[in-house]
Amino acid sequence: MAKIGRNDPCPCGNKRSDNIPVKYKKCCWLKITPPPSQETIEEVIKIFQKMESEKRALQEKGIFINYVHPCTYVNPRTNEKVKAWALGNKLFHTRPEHETFHEFITDHLQKEVLGQDWWNEQLQAQQKHFLFRCFTQWNEWSRKNATEANKVDDHTWYAVTDGWAKTLSSLAFDICSLEHTQQLPDHILRRLKNYGEYQGAHYEIAVAAIFSRLGCKIDFLDNERVATPHCEFIATHIETGVSIAVEAKSRQRPGIKHATGKVDEKKLLRGDVQKLLNKALKQNPKDRPFVIFIDINAPLTPHVPMEKKKWFTDIQNMMNTYPAPTTETPDEYAGLFFTNFSPHYNGESEAFPNEHLAIIPFHSNYAMPNPAFGNMLMSAVQNYGFVPNVLEDKSR
Repeated sequence: MAKIGRNDPCPCGNKRSDNIPVKYKKCCWLKITPPPSQETIEEVIKIFQKMESEKRALQEKGIFINYVHPCTYVNPRTNEKVKAWALGNKLFHTRPEHETFHEFITDHLQKEVLGQDWWNEQLQAQQKHFLFRCFTQWNEWSRKNATEANKVDDHTWYAVTDGWAKTLSSLAFDICSLEHTQQLPDHILRRLKNYGEYQGAHYEIAVAAIFSRLGCKIDFLDNERVATPHCEFIATHIETGVSIAVEAKSRQRPGIKHATGKVDEKKLLRGDVQKLLNKALKQNPKDRPFVIFIDINAPLTPHVPMEKKKWFTDIQNMMNTYPAPTTETPDEYAGLFFTNFSPHYNGESEAFPNEHLAIIPFHSNYAMPNPAFGNMLMSAVQNYGFVPNVLEDKSR
């Protein structure tokens, strides 16, 4: 006897009012398929509620893309338990069984993204790359905090990040976010590894990752593709279709990171970024909303109110030198973000919260076209530096 297909006429002969046979899946198939139990229904509801709760919690932090939960399995070759992670279309299997998300992305940044050749070069280099120093300090921070008092369970421990650890974990999360959305071009990695281009590349990656976590497609406009002055990238929000041109500049300070010169403690706190702003304004493509990001690169001062921070008052004074926008003379940008993503100043001390100032003009040639997207962007900037703890979900 041939098996009845779900779309075949029902063998009971039942017909619709227009005399057409009723399909098996809409007739007797329903009668012989038992409905799910109340216990099953409640369990499914709990699973979906948990998924929605996790999703909302991440969105509150400016993260609107899904990260795949890892899974643990038995390696058939060694008969040992190992963990598998996924980023985009790449699978990273046979990882340590008890590896955390923070450990995975940091190790991945060192071994897979920067690579062994770069690491070997740094071991021999007289001038060490800032990221090499971060890894050295990360290992020391991990060693000194892996204590009995910091244990969460038999295999993991918890500790507050210091300046080195937060700098490295933030970059590692930015890199994996771009990889997860398959938007990490080779040219920007070359700049990240390069001693002279590192700081600008690091900040461009940070800003691009912010947009990638909002669910944007990133089109990097490198000098090999575009010869004329241009912004860093075009970000297109896939859900709403919002397309924004983005420029990113980072203030170099003498004696900080790779910048030459002697550190001037008094000047470190200043918001002297007018030259960077003027340069950024020249990168405007003038065919869509234009958003500028400028990093102040100053020591973080959580004990000082925002309105009294030196860099904040300097920027206020700077903005007063520009004419106020009107309907007749609107601003050329849709948003101006001054960030201070600077945990590197904290060194081995506890990392302070990042700082930022956002300026959204009332009148712009191309205003932010979608208020909801603008709110998402604000949330992402405000929560920059947060790295979620992506865990294996053993309840599903």
